[in-house]
Amino acid sequence: MNKIPFQKLKERGIVSLAVNNVAGYAPVSAWCFSDPQNKFHHAIYLDPKCLTFAPIPKLRKHLNVKMPNGTFRVGDMRVMDCPASFGFNRRTVFNAKTFLTTPYAHWGHGGKDSERPFTLLETMLLGLRLMHYLGCPRVYMLGVDHHMTQEAQYSFNQTKPPRDGRYKKANEMLKELRPVFEAVGFQVFNCNPESHCDAFDKVSFDQAFQDCQGAVPQEPWDLSKWYDKHIAEEHIKVNPEPVTLDQLRESNRTNPSVTPPSADKCNLCPRHCDINSLEKIGNNTVLCKGFQNKGEIEAEHDMMALGMWECKACGNKNNTPPDTIVCNCPKCGAPRKFDLVTPTPQQ
Repeated sequence: MNKIPFQKLKERGIVSLAVNNVAGYAPVSAWCFSDPQNKFHHAIYLDPKCLTFAPIPKLRKHLNVKMPNGTFRVGDMRVMDCPASFGFNRRTVFNAKTFLTTPYAHWGHGGKDSERPFTLLETMLLGLRLMHYLGCPRVYMLGVDHHMTQEAQYSFNQTKPPRDGRYKKANEMLKELRPVFEAVGFQVFNCNPESHCDAFDKVSFDQAFQDCQGAVPQEPWDLSKWYDKHIAEEHIKVNPEPVTLDQLRESNRTNPSVTPPSADKCNLCPRHCDINSLEKIGNNTVLCKGFQNKGEIEAEHDMMALGMWECKACGNKNNTPPDTIVCNCPKCGAPRKFDLVTPTPQQ
């Protein structure tokens, strides 16, 4: 996990599900568990942005909480009391042929099955079953290295004796599942090039991220002119053919920044500040004073008059031309008296 930019999982359009305490380490959309509920950080349960999928018997169980001083206490809240918590059925069985069709999730070989080739309960199987049940057509596994050493066991601060024998068994079950998944169009890929799990094809994190984001553009989104219906009507008259999802995906690949540079708006940050809040700090770089964001600028921005003016009321410097001066700092926001402190560079 630590070799990929997993913080990008918080971006728009990305749906992710973690197993166990990884949900407290990476910014995922959902998580599941099957071991005793008091093995997992209480904050994961209490985060309303992260869906909790818990085995039904665990819903009535109380959480453990970890206090700021590092001591553990019993919480008065149960799993079912926590926001965005859902229950699911699971059994200690594994049958690849019925894995996707039974009304319960398969946790692995266990229980009273005397014909099982080995005993292994694997929570990752529950995660895969949930992702398929929730309608995800493709799943990209992150951090599934299936390997532990004396020096490194988990991506977060947790230690445990290495247990590679367990991972070999899990890999066998995943290999059994692959043809079942492929038969119904459910695709699974592995984004860890160093993974010892060879049940699924490997792809890069960047490729997976782009596919998952799909037709959802990267932020900041261009929210201007949506309320001006006549503009959309005029545009659609010129191009009446409906845009497909595939076309949107391709557009996102070729145009990652959806906010076009313009003469009156900053496209460097979500605020879309007035262009006059941009301050040139390099040949092709500007600082957006409204959001303190730096970025490259297009030719339209290069042609701006970038003389520096200072507001006498608050000391804020502004590059607005003198005939339309408005201070853009939180204290002002209205026409003020500006003095020219830096001459406009020659274009």
